[in-house]
Amino acid sequence: MKLLVVMLSYPFPPRVGSAIIAYNNIKEISKKHSVYFICLDFAKEPGDFAEFVEQIEFISPKKIPKFIRRFRYVFNMLLRIPYLPTMYMLHEIQKRVRNLIEDNKLDAKLPVMESG
Repeated sequence: MKLLVVMLSYPFPPRVGSAIIAYNNIKEISKKHSVYFICLDFAKEPGDFAEFVEQIEFISPKKIPKFIRRFRYVFNMLLRIPYLPTMYMLHEIQKRVRNLIEDNKLDAKLPVMESG
């Protein structure tokens, strides 16, 4: 099965709890499935993590003006949409996810939203 994992930050090297959990889960999943990985982070060296995944893509976050972030926060709070995912809902991420799914005929998308 081909799976896509989407994260806000890169889980390597695994130093904090959420990164350790994500790293270990992806490592285990990759033993039986093909894993494609996208994260919203500045491009880094893939390190040992690259051996577990078929493809890694880094999307550099764009600076969003403070007043727009505050507006989004209040608007999404009224709609009961969680704060953290909305801060990173970028057109670029959606486009890359859509392209990866279409190009590689992926079976599932696994969004992993970690805190900090």
